[in-house]
Amino acid sequence: GGNGDILPLIYKHAPQLKIDYIDASSRMIALAKQKIDPMQKVQFHHLDALHINLKSKHIYVGFFLDQFNEDVIQSIIQKFESKNDITWYVADFQLTKATKWRFFRKIQLTLTILFFRLTTQHSLNYLPNIKAVFKKLNYSAQSENRNNSFLFWAVFQKDIG
Repeated sequence: GGNGDILPLIYKHAPQLKIDYIDASSRMIALAKQKIDPMQKVQFHHLDALHINLKSKHIYVGFFLDQFNEDVIQSIIQKFESKNDITWYVADFQLTKATKWRFFRKIQLTLTILFFRLTTQHSLNYLPNIKAVFKKLNYSAQSENRNNSFLFWAVFQKDIG
């Protein structure tokens, strides 16, 4: 979900896609609806993403998984993988020893987490290692950015064998 900034980009590169857009905030859905092309096939769902029953083989989670600890991330992945052979498109934050401007990013991350803890009862005080959870569940990155950026993206598929 979110404010829908990703929707025009998806439409530009894949106008044939049918999208289930999920957000728990009616305000975010209203913002997202303003950004879609009238020809774009988007079905909006106003609910918690953890409670939807998807049948899709392609799931995009942009800046979503970082709000959960590794055990919850694992259960989310397992919930959806039990139904389909899923390809996960992930965009999120990472903080590694090689992250550019690491000191600045640690301060930024601390302030961001503090803000979300105060405003949304966010329970984590650290950035979970999303890539490690996918690896633990036998997924590998089919493609990913490898530039040690604070932002990462990856396409994960289950290893067969």
